[in-house]
Amino acid sequence: MNILQVCPNYLPSVGGVETFVSRLANELKIKGADVFVLCFSKNNEPLYETIDGIKIYRINPILTISSQQIALFLSQKISKLIKLIKPDIIHFHYPSPLLSNALLQAMERLNYKGRFYVHWHGDIVGRKLLKKWYTKSSKALLGRADKISSDTLNYAMHSYFLNGFLGKTFVIPAIPDKKRLVNSGINSSEKNFILRTSENRTILFSFGRFVKWKGFDYLIDAMNHLDENKYVLYLGGYGKYERKLKKIRKRKNIFFVGPLDDSKKYTYLKMCDVFVFPSVGRQEAFGITLAEAMCLGSIPVLFDKPDLGAREIAIPNYSCICAEKINSISLANAIKKAHSLPDEMKEIFKSNIVRVTKEKCSYESFSKAVALFYQD
Repeated sequence: MNILQVCPNYLPSVGGVETFVSRLANELKIKGADVFVLCFSKNNEPLYETIDGIKIYRINPILTISSQQIALFLSQKISKLIKLIKPDIIHFHYPSPLLSNALLQAMERLNYKGRFYVHWHGDIVGRKLLKKWYTKSSKALLGRADKISSDTLNYAMHSYFLNGFLGKTFVIPAIPDKKRLVNSGINSSEKNFILRTSENRTILFSFGRFVKWKGFDYLIDAMNHLDENKYVLYLGGYGKYERKLKKIRKRKNIFFVGPLDDSKKYTYLKMCDVFVFPSVGRQEAFGITLAEAMCLGSIPVLFDKPDLGAREIAIPNYSCICAEKINSISLANAIKKAHSLPDEMKEIFKSNIVRVTKEKCSYESFSKAVALFYQD
């Protein structure tokens, strides 16, 4: 069986969607499928290569506007690839309205008869001038899909776009690769840096792409409400919002530690006292960084947002500590609460975290969900 995964970008580009598609492609390969990926080229990636037995085809964009990559004759190029590999299944990974429109045009041009699936990685929020267009486009995409997959049921049920399509929506959980992180080991130089700069203070850690909806501005401002002599924050990640985040930093106890490979990430997750996940936007369908932290035993702090996919594993006062209001003072108070939990209460939280991550974030649950989704 030939299966084509279509997504904005793929490895070695780093991101939640790229990681998910990679794990899905490899799982399908294990199950005996021939898997292909079509995506845009980013950072001068080759137009064709094979990664772990997955054949990757890339298209060069001419520019990027509002996070949307644009390429000349995109629909025609997609048509050529569909003719070449003759996929039995095409699985598109949203959000990328321009790419989805070109894909639908190519499928219509070829009178494509195979199965068509959509994985909904997150709602598009804001951008009022384009809202009417991308809403219509998204509804057409979902209407054409034979099946829809989502990271969590909770996110799907709260999605304006998926409302009305829940009858054909399944869950394929985004799961962390705990084994890979553990095998990467402690990075000794990063460990020494943390020991040298933390100065026996409570270590806070957070990481992800620096975009507005990730809520890092709330976290940086929350540091103004925490004792500088007692707390230190390490922020890992990258993105266009980084310069603004550095501008609003007023304390010397905030360190931007850049993009993190597995070894560095594992080091911070093992050494931190509190992991903070400050995401506030509907663009966050799940939060693989949160799952990684919890699978390694961290009790996370996050905002109380019932409509986010994170709620699937981060259950208030059961497996996480929630800031009741979306502001920096409330977040600071939640951080204090998490750090001051009595040892016996911490053990109860950690036991709950093991239980919920085993149920929702295990490889077994992922593999079973993939098999169920792809069956005829």
